Amino acid sequence: MKKNIIKKLVLLSLIAGILFTACEDEFSEKDALDAQTIDVSIYVYDVVSDSCITNAEVTMIVGDSEETVTTNELGFAYFTKIKIATNVPVRVEKNNYVNISTLINISTDNDLQDQYTANIALYSLTQNTARIRGRLEIETDLTNGETEYVTEGTYIYAYLSKIVGSSMEFVATIDANGEYEFIVPADNYGISYELKYSSLELDQTIAINGNAGDPDFPETFPTIETINTVFNAEEIARSVPTVPSVYAYVNASESMDTVAIISEVIVDNDGLIIDLKWETGGYGYTSDSVDIVVVSLFDGSGAVIRVNVNEGLTRTVDTAYTSMKIYNSGSSYPTFSKANQVRTGSPWLESNVLSLKSGEIRIVNGDYGTGVNREVEIE
Repeated sequence: MKKNIIKKLVLLSLIAGILFTACEDEFSEKDALDAQTIDVSIYVYDVVSDSCITNAEVTMIVGDSEETVTTNELGFAYFTKIKIATNVPVRVEKNNYVNISTLINISTDNDLQDQYTANIALYSLTQNTARIRGRLEIETDLTNGETEYVTEGTYIYAYLSKIVGSSMEFVATIDANGEYEFIVPADNYGISYELKYSSLELDQTIAINGNAGDPDFPETFPTIETINTVFNAEEIARSVPTVPSVYAYVNASESMDTVAIISEVIVDNDGLIIDLKWETGGYGYTSDSVDIVVVSLFDGSGAVIRVNVNEGLTRTVDTAYTSMKIYNSGSSYPTFSKANQVRTGSPWLESNVLSLKSGEIRIVNGDYGTGVNREVEIE
């Protein structure tokens, strides 16, 4: 009887010991690293001169806590009893230097190590710098034959990603002349930057034959419209339509079965109308002559033109042409034939500035083009 009791006690003791050991092992695997701490030193130095930087503010974020320490005369900022962890955010700030935010991995090589050191380099904004400058153009008025400049106040960005875990951003603002300038860190070997451009949404002046789906000319007349347009660096430009600067049509009060179509109005260098080109002369007129209405999308007026026709007969191009009479050529009509004086142009905006060296001035001009998307579909 006693032997059975002793055996039961021994068995219970063994089971309790096993359970205790298992719990102890589970705790150590889950919590040992969280419980381990180490002293951390952050060394801050100038990336070009390699000299230490004093009085820089170093901020480390571990979990929910944030601590800021200033570097000493040797360029070190000391943090005590920091938990071992990966991807620990560190921010370094110093006047006249590019502030940097990066990530460090706090680790140890063995259980006896009680200190970890990370090196962080800063770029100076007063020494060993270079300039990136240029002008950005854009086509916000396709009818004037001139190139506009990007709107004042628009931002352009330059990025330097030379330090692991950090992307340095620089911002320049476009002035009234469409010009910008960056003052950026550089070195004697040359470093590279990536330029990024703001997406713009602006009103654009453009001549159109009509909206998508509208009837053809002369049921729909060309006009000059203001259309909200998107400009950016990534997409291909939408087509710019070919629209006449001056057009003409047979007076709508005239009766005919088939509408005459005048394909082109010829204007000489003095702004006078000297001829018309016909696509078709029309058919089934009820009068022996018709008035021609001339419309300019720009300046010009006063033209008086009349065409003689044979009642009820089809007018060929030649017949309509030879029977035309220009009583008054008008004045000041545009001498350019296309209302949109700019061809379709995709954005040309350089994205990479390579091997920029200290003291260098790099000119990077760009053009947003004629727009990549419009608020309405046009023809």
